[in-house]
Amino acid sequence: MILRVLEESGRLEPKYDGGNILHPGWESADDRFDSLYNFKWKPTSGGIKYEMIGKHGLKQLVNHVKGHGQLTTKDNLFLNMKAYYESQKQNIYDVVPLTVVFDYLKDDIGDRVDQFMNIMKLIDRHID
Repeated sequence: MILRVLEESGRLEPKYDGGNILHPGWESADDRFDSLYNFKWKPTSGGIKYEMIGKHGLKQLVNHVKGHGQLTTKDNLFLNMKAYYESQKQNIYDVVPLTVVFDYLKDDIGDRVDQFMNIMKLIDRHID
């Protein structure tokens, strides 16, 4: 998607006005070797070496911030908000809808999903 946007905008290739560069163009970076870039877009934060950003005297940007998972993943956002509202002695469900967090790495995930589905069926039957 990002590549298509760059192609359609005409910014994939560098553009010059006489001897002056208007924009540098874009190329894919190989994370194993490329540490010099102006902007790095990645669908996940894996492979971004935050400690190296800006070390080469270049202004470098990435589309993720270190530790962003505490805010940008639904489960961590909910758990952090829950902790905050509990510290304020408030009910989180006055602010957010019913939220269920499953740990898919646990061995009993199938049982937990079945339990959740049974509870939802019970709620549906007695919603009125």
